Amino acid sequence: MKKYGYNFEDTFNKLINETFNTNHVVYGDMLCGNAKKAGRDLITQTIVSSGDKSDTRYPHYNVVEIGENNWVIDIALAGWDKSNINVEENEGYLVVSGKQPEDTNLKYIHRGIALRSFKKSFKLTEWMVVRGVTMLNGILSINIELVVPEEKKPKKFNIG
Repeated sequence: MKKYGYNFEDTFNKLINETFNTNHVVYGDMLCGNAKKAGRDLITQTIVSSGDKSDTRYPHYNVVEIGENNWVIDIALAGWDKSNINVEENEGYLVVSGKQPEDTNLKYIHRGIALRSFKKSFKLTEWMVVRGVTMLNGILSINIELVVPEEKKPKKFNIG
């Protein structure tokens, strides 16, 4: 399927082969109905499955596809102040960590809100770019975009 002057199927096949070191070709009806969706699903699965394995339950997170080449990772951090959260990209991984200062002046009768330290890592493919990080109502949102360089996009030539 051609859109914006180049063939997404070829672009995603190349992206999948380079990212996952395979020689597989994704065809129209394979996996998810079309190659473009299949490629995006594999990329999304890379983000989802790469979360830090030490404690995958905390904090809880969602990966939401918001556009053809855009995702948002929403991490539930109720009770956290953004000054205690660190978000950085390091060697192809998006690393989100947090450490709460100990409040020794409080005597908890019941402590049900988890404020323990955490570290979550998400694998980013070569062409993924973090476009922004926001915190609203206890949800940390990280916007990610897949930006395929012009030189990597297939080129079409007119026959003269």
